[in-house]
Amino acid sequence: GRGEWHRWTGVRRSNRDPTSGRLTPAGTTTASIRRPTETVSALFGYGPKTLARILRMRRALDLARAGAPLAEVAVRSGYADQAHLTREVRELAGVPPTRLLAPARSRPQAT
Repeated sequence: GRGEWHRWTGVRRSNRDPTSGRLTPAGTTTASIRRPTETVSALFGYGPKTLARILRMRRALDLARAGAPLAEVAVRSGYADQAHLTREVRELAGVPPTRLLAPARSRPQAT
């Protein structure tokens, strides 16, 4: 019966997660999926998905600075195509990748 199942699995009524009410195996604890998100948000100021997008953009820009063509950079960095790379960079940085990659001397000076 039911007692045998609890004995076999090590799950008891007292092993219920207080927030969800689900049974957990004996000797384990439950962790919230929010904890890593809150930690990343506290450290970087935005969530894990945004952090992943920014890191991917940085890798792409590093490849482009090394001289790879943008179409190749896009594919090697995990973008669907060059247009996807351009949209993502424009959304995250506010300017297209060609503007970020332009030599410093050709950029307008801040006044």
